[in-house]
Amino acid sequence: MDATKAYKNRIAQRLTTILIDAYEQQALDRHEISILATYIREEFLHKQFTDAQIFRFVEELAHEVPLFASLLADPQQQPVKNVNRHFLEQVAK
Repeated sequence: MDATKAYKNRIAQRLTTILIDAYEQQALDRHEISILATYIREEFLHKQFTDAQIFRFVEELAHEVPLFASLLADPQQQPVKNVNRHFLEQVAK
């Protein structure tokens, strides 16, 4: 797996973890999770990106949805939970 794909996969895992945590903590309801998951699936998972474009996507997403601001912190400081990679596909409509 090339470095860009690995980076994108790590970001996708972190996005999923944030959505799961928000749902578990009742910060967002299922409908809001579904909207965000659909957006992430269509605008991130299903498109090709360079590393710079991945970072720009994360910056824009964090600006629009502060819930994702932790993605802009040092990624080495953020543990990645073992999540089901298909979570976004499952909750997205």
